[in-house]
Amino acid sequence: MARVRQRLVEKYGEERAFRMAETSRNLLIDPHLVINDEVAITIRYYEPVAPDAMDVTAWHLVPRGESDAVLATRLDSYLTFLGPGGFATPTTWKSMNRARPATVHRKSSGRTSPGVW
Repeated sequence: MARVRQRLVEKYGEERAFRMAETSRNLLIDPHLVINDEVAITIRYYEPVAPDAMDVTAWHLVPRGESDAVLATRLDSYLTFLGPGGFATPTTWKSMNRARPATVHRKSSGRTSPGVW
C-alpha cells in the first residue's frame, strides 16, 4: 500500500493523493442515483417498486487494463464489502429506509418541497 500511495504522490502531488487514497465520497445526483467512491467506485440506481420495497442496480467501475488476478481480487473485495450481502450494506439500507418516508409522503400527497424526494 505504501508503494501505491507513493506512486500517487509522485504522479498527482500530496494533496490530490491524500484525497484519492484516504477519503471517501458519496455524490447524490438525484434521489435515485448515487455515486459512491469508498472502497471502490460504484454507481447505484435505486428504484422504488412499492412503499416498502426498492430494487437496486449497481455498477462497479474498475481501471481499464487491470490483470485478471487483480480484477478477481477487486471484485471479491467489492462483493464482500459493498455487494448485496456485504458488510457495508446494512448502513446503506438504513440510510435509504430513513429517506423513503419522504418519498412515500410526496407521492401520496402530491406535495413537493425542497430537499425532500
